[in-house]
Amino acid sequence: MGYAALISVLFAMGSGALVEAQARTVALDCPAGSTVDERRLYPQICDALAREVRAALPGVSLKTGASGGGAVLTLNVRSLTDMALVGNLALRPADGGSTRSGPVVETSISDAKINERAVKDFARALVSASKSIFD
Repeated sequence: MGYAALISVLFAMGSGALVEAQARTVALDCPAGSTVDERRLYPQICDALAREVRAALPGVSLKTGASGGGAVLTLNVRSLTDMALVGNLALRPADGGSTRSGPVVETSISDAKINERAVKDFARALVSASKSIFD
């Protein structure tokens, strides 16, 4: 079972005022993990990712612990080692259109194991590099 969160997206319109224009719902889908390290780190990555989406997209209202219809934002972890995280985000629209993928992002540490700071940096880099998939 993956980690799920609902995101209601509000669109900025006019002079910067936020107006709910057919708010779309996006379910955040994160892998559950099959190894001990994955099961430990994936929830941390997903929590950090949810915070970063909320911070980077001021019109986003995040609701955790629910799932539903609409678009799906997926965290694809391509590699997880003691010293590196590699992955990207993909957004599948609710209308069944083509999935939009962000670039692959890597965060690595040369002098320690992956820690909370590295997880936060990874989430921040994922969202920053992938903002265009929300357009």
